[in-house]
Amino acid sequence: MQRCRTVAGIVAMCCLALPAVARGNSSPVLGAKRMKINLVAPPTSPIVFKRGLVTLGPPAAPKGATPLPTATAPDTPADVLLQLTLTGAASGGNPVTNAGNHLVLNGQLVLASGSSEPIAVDGEFSINNGSAVLQVPVQLPTFTGSGALEIDSVALSDASGQIFAVGGLMVRKKAPAVKTPNTRHSPQPNAPVTPTAVH
Repeated sequence: MQRCRTVAGIVAMCCLALPAVARGNSSPVLGAKRMKINLVAPPTSPIVFKRGLVTLGPPAAPKGATPLPTATAPDTPADVLLQLTLTGAASGGNPVTNAGNHLVLNGQLVLASGSSEPIAVDGEFSINNGSAVLQVPVQLPTFTGSGALEIDSVALSDASGQIFAVGGLMVRKKAPAVKTPNTRHSPQPNAPVTPTAVH
């Protein structure tokens, strides 16, 4: 089950539901589909891109994905796999190649009991000729029962800390058309003729 809360039509929070299974030292089996968060470039960002996507879901990597080294220990099972796909990144019309970029995700694990645990992920990645792929295994706190992984924010930043992508939706609105006033004189109805005095 996947849900999103909206405020004035804009996505404010996304949530991935975890099934009602007891979690001990093993990973829970997620019954949810992979959640997708679209990325957009802020209007002031020096870097633009054609497509940016962050996905969260079962630990199995999507087809065609190449796992990258992470800080997670090899013997530590991942509960959720966080993946970034970025294509067409450019600056000044040229493809971007750099290092030291960061994917930062903040959220919380909300349990059926009403308690919650903060979730924070910071993954470093490089962009090569405008493209980047990053996979980060995420281990959740130990819990029993069902819960929901709520995503509060997600952003990409460069090595200097400049944010160049955030989770959101590009919107455009046309300015209202300005009506030009009609300057032509409307024909007036026949006015009564005033008789002229004859001397």
